[in-house]
Amino acid sequence: MMPKEMENSPAVAVNAFTAADVMGILRERSWTAGELSPEQVAWCEHAAAILGAHAVDREALAGLLGLIFHYDSQGILASVESHVVLSRYAARDVLRHLALLLLEGTALDSERFKQIIAALKEGLDIRGRELFHPIRLALAGRAGEGELDRVILLLDEAANASFAVRVKPARERILEFCGRQDTRVEEIVKLAREHNISVRFEDRGQLDRLADSKDHQGVVALAAARAAATLEDILAAANAGPGKGEKGLIVLLDGVEDPHNLGAIIRTALAAGAHGVVVPERRAAGLTDTVARASAGALSHLPVAKVTNLVRTMEELKEAGYWLIGLDEGAEKSYTQADYTSPVGIVLGGEGKGLHELTRKRCDFVVSLPTAGPVKSLNVSVAAGVVLFEAVRQRRRGS
Repeated sequence: MMPKEMENSPAVAVNAFTAADVMGILRERSWTAGELSPEQVAWCEHAAAILGAHAVDREALAGLLGLIFHYDSQGILASVESHVVLSRYAARDVLRHLALLLLEGTALDSERFKQIIAALKEGLDIRGRELFHPIRLALAGRAGEGELDRVILLLDEAANASFAVRVKPARERILEFCGRQDTRVEEIVKLAREHNISVRFEDRGQLDRLADSKDHQGVVALAAARAAATLEDILAAANAGPGKGEKGLIVLLDGVEDPHNLGAIIRTALAAGAHGVVVPERRAAGLTDTVARASAGALSHLPVAKVTNLVRTMEELKEAGYWLIGLDEGAEKSYTQADYTSPVGIVLGGEGKGLHELTRKRCDFVVSLPTAGPVKSLNVSVAAGVVLFEAVRQRRRGS
């Protein structure tokens, strides 16, 4: 059964077009090349049946086919007509709801399209005209009326038929009008659906509020606070990696209280291949949302252990075969003179105070970062990056 608007679309009395006409147009426009596969031939027959009935001549048929094969969302969004449509009819809400409905199902067919439209009308208190304008804009590629119903049922079929020109499926077209102009959002939403994670489309202002910042990439995940790991978890991760613990790399933080610094260190440690970070329970930043954001997601992948007594933990690491290298601006030995090729724990002090005396004494070696000028120390997250990637450099050179 065709959608109601398709039934009311103007059409010529007789459909004079065949699959051969569609194939000819596709070849002329370089939308296909060489011999067509059986799947592509079947699509051409379907396109001739649906589009041919609404084309008064061959050029009109080519125009309708162009809505499928020649699609530029950036160009569409740049037009004044598009912005007029998007400013009316609660267009953004319509597209966001449509994106969710499309992502819940498989390829479109006539019955599926009817169900989607019915669900949209039920969920949004808007009339048919208000509903179809933004959908036309996103799927058919035009802000005006008329073409949506002639192409919507062919989009996913064309995308799956692997023509010479890539056809953007309905999901991708809709998502491009909902937010970021790429397919990464579609991949994120698909993975979320596969893991039964609910997805909600929001406007930019709401995303800014959720992220507590305007500096984000258009996607915000809401997760429970990360539970702290244990030292045993970190050692197990090191022992399970290449070398079975012989290349263990652990970062110990002695009183880093700024959550942005902690998040940055976790991010750098993960990038450098460290097996975990150890922080004391007191006089240290907790594993908060701010830390998670500053880590750019690294907190979800790197174990962070909270320990009652950092000095005792250092002794446990020594017993496990680790050398402890502390970083202190007053040390005479440069950080490049230390050996990071064996199991190593890198110990960093807090902002302003550096290493506590007891912590410093437990280190096997204490090194410094040479600096020039009146400022003699670096931010702790920057210092962590310098030393960690010196360890990476030495280990790659020795492998």
